[in-house]
Amino acid sequence: MEQHIMTLEEAVDLLVSTDKDLDLIARFLPVDADEVHAALAGVDEDSADGVALRLLAKYNPVEEE
Repeated sequence: MEQHIMTLEEAVDLLVSTDKDLDLIARFLPVDADEVHAALAGVDEDSADGVALRLLAKYNPVEEE
């Protein structure tokens, strides 16, 4: 079964707008790891987007080849 990968914008919007457990939700949001890590470079780490991106990076690590 193929897993649908969310866009990074969809995932960040979901995390920023929820009042549920962010860590738990981020664990199950499939996003492109390279895109997450690239976005982290240009965001204020204390902003809502920064928090969301750090959580997404935690569960979507960049795979080394």
